[in-house]
Amino acid sequence: MDEIDQLIKELKNNKQVQKTRFSNRFVNTIGEVYEKYGYGAARALLLDRLDNNRKSFEAQTLLQVLDKINDKNMPSSIGGFIIRKITKLR
Repeated sequence: MDEIDQLIKELKNNKQVQKTRFSNRFVNTIGEVYEKYGYGAARALLLDRLDNNRKSFEAQTLLQVLDKINDKNMPSSIGGFIIRKITKLR
């Protein structure tokens, strides 16, 4: 099993990912920012969204996903793709 498969399996089994209601628009934005500008920019955007009560839980979950992607040193194109497809993993 390669690292991508392992990460996808981890995300599928993650309770927080399973119970989070993701907004397609928000997820796509984070995926694009990560792909174009990298980890720091996507993390900054998510940290800013933690203040928004409606998006707080979603942002917190995506921060965890982002950290897992970053820890595995995945290319930004693959990381962005995984983020954008997070709603399909459940």
